[in-house]
Amino acid sequence: MGAVREKNRALVSRFCDGRHCVVERTSFPMHERPLPTSRLALALAAAAALVACDGSEGPVFDEDAGTDAGPALDGGPSDVVAPRVVGTSPADGEEDVALDATVVVTFDEPMDTGRGEVRFPTVARALAPSASWNAEGTELRVSVAGWPEGATVSAALEGFADLAGNPLRVYRWSFTTAAVPPIVASSSPAEGDAGLSARIDTIELVFSEPMDNTAGSVAFADDVATVDGIAWVDGATLRVDVSGLAYETSYTLTLDGFVDRTGNPLDGEPTLGDGALDFATGVDEDGPRVTDADPSEGQLDVDTARVETITVLFDEDMDTSVGAGR
Repeated sequence: MGAVREKNRALVSRFCDGRHCVVERTSFPMHERPLPTSRLALALAAAAALVACDGSEGPVFDEDAGTDAGPALDGGPSDVVAPRVVGTSPADGEEDVALDATVVVTFDEPMDTGRGEVRFPTVARALAPSASWNAEGTELRVSVAGWPEGATVSAALEGFADLAGNPLRVYRWSFTTAAVPPIVASSSPAEGDAGLSARIDTIELVFSEPMDNTAGSVAFADDVATVDGIAWVDGATLRVDVSGLAYETSYTLTLDGFVDRTGNPLDGEPTLGDGALDFATGVDEDGPRVTDADPSEGQLDVDTARVETITVLFDEDMDTSVGAGR
C-alpha cells in the first residue's frame, strides 16, 4: 500500500564529566525510534536532561526537531500580571489624619501615568485634587485643598494600568481626619493686657472658625463686674457688653460651653492659657464724665422760675472740695 512516510526524530543526550557537558543529537526514522514518544516520556526525558550536569547523563526528546532542533527557548512570555497596590498613606483605617495630609499610593511596578483616577466619593465639597508621579512611575501623590475635619474619607483608584496595559483592580480604602477643636484666635482686650481703662464697656472674642451661635456663655469670675449681654457679630466673632469695672483691678472672663458647628468643644489653652480671658485695669487717668443731668442737656421749654436745683451725675466719685457750677 503506499510508501510509509518516515519522520525524523532527534534524540538529544547530554554527557557530563562534572566540568563539561556535551550535547549530541541522533536522528532516526519514526518506525525505528528506540523510546516511546508519548508526552509523558518526553516530559520525563526533558527533566532528566536538565539535571544531567551533575556527572550523570540524561536524554531529552525534541519532537519534530529533525537533525537541527534550533534554540529551545524564545524571549520569554510577555507581562500579563496585573499591578498591585503595596501601600497607601494614610493607611486603610488610619485615624486623626491631618487636614493637610497628602495621599500617597505605592504600586509594585511602573504604571501608565496617563491613566487612572483617584476618587473620594464620601467628600461632598470640592477638594481640587492635584496628582503627581515619581520618576519611576511607582508612586502617586495626591494633594487636596484641605480635608473636612472629623470626617471618614473613602478613597478609590479606578482605571489604572501598568505599562503593559494590565489593569489594576479597583482599589478602595478609607481613613478618618482629625477633629480640630476651635480656639480663641484673638481678643480685645488681649489675654494678659494690663493698665486698661475701667471705662471698657465691650469685649470682643474672635474664634478660629465659625461657631455654633446657640451655644456658650461668659461671666466674670467672682462677679466683680457685670456681663450685660452677648451678641454674635458674625459666625466667628462674639461681642460681650460689660459694665461695673473698677480701676486697678484684675478680671477673669470665663468662657463655658462654646462649640464649633460640628460640635467640637472650644480649646481655650492655645491663646488664653487657662481657658479664660485675663486682663487688668490701671490707675485712674481718665477724666470724669457727666452721665446725666436734670434738666437734661438740650432740654427745651424749661420753666426756670420753678427750677430750684440743677442735678449733675458723674461716672465716678468726685473731689467735692474743688469745682463750682456757674
